[in-house]
Amino acid sequence: MGNKLPFLLQGLFVVFLWSASKIVMKIGLEEIPPYFFAGLLQLLVFLILLIYTWVQGKKYSFALSGKDKYLMVLSGVIGNGAAILFVMVGLQYVTGATAGLIASTSIIFTVLMSNILLKERPHLEQYFGIGLLVAGMVVFLGNQVLGGTLLGVGLLLLAEFAYAFNSSTSRAIAKVHKKDVSLPLAIVGSGVGAMILVPVGLLMDGMPPIGWDSRLVMGILAVALIFAFGELMWNSILDKLRVIEVCILTNTMIIQVAILSVIFLHETLTSNNITGGVMVFLGAVVVDGRLLFPKVFRLQLS
Repeated sequence: MGNKLPFLLQGLFVVFLWSASKIVMKIGLEEIPPYFFAGLLQLLVFLILLIYTWVQGKKYSFALSGKDKYLMVLSGVIGNGAAILFVMVGLQYVTGATAGLIASTSIIFTVLMSNILLKERPHLEQYFGIGLLVAGMVVFLGNQVLGGTLLGVGLLLLAEFAYAFNSSTSRAIAKVHKKDVSLPLAIVGSGVGAMILVPVGLLMDGMPPIGWDSRLVMGILAVALIFAFGELMWNSILDKLRVIEVCILTNTMIIQVAILSVIFLHETLTSNNITGGVMVFLGAVVVDGRLLFPKVFRLQLS
């Protein structure tokens, strides 16, 4: 595990930034319509990455196959287009803590995607961990899954499926190239996402009247920077770690978002939230136990 530690720490830092971005987005949605917000955010991400490439002044040359290019575009449609849209709309109907919980369920979709696309097959005890995770989600939500909450949960689950697909396709491309392809992956993905979300935002919300105060502008720029460089850093570790291995990092989001929601959104956590959150996190630990506790999880059960 020693040689993996720098990549794990890098991934953990990215997940913390993503947790913070959920809180900022939820605050921003109080003033900005969701479809317009999604298009604006993805356009800014794309522009930031182009500026970053220009400032570097390096020439990048990648021998990408037709399959690689197809996967990059498809990943952009699903991971940078659909996922962002689902998150923006879904966040309006759930608490910040619930959004963190849903993010932790990405392990389910990731196990399925990595199995199908990458042939990285889970072990038997990992299925037990998934069961514990699902049970924890049910306990966490309690009787909240009614009306708008159900819509929000459904949209955020679709977003996690899209993110899992995005991670799996990014690793499928990265692991066959000796060069770091994180930058072209991020640029193509954000560019495709912007091409989809900007027209959708203008069609659905038009040009809404928004009071562009400094706090709001700084918040939007902060989220755009997180998405741009977070995706770069995340893609760069996907050729070093298995997709299933990095999932334990995303599952710390349930704790991070819950704490940030209490501090910045003034939410109150119930006993169901706490109990369910612990169950979800333990389920995630079991799923990724071979990474965190390699000496304990030695049973060859699969």
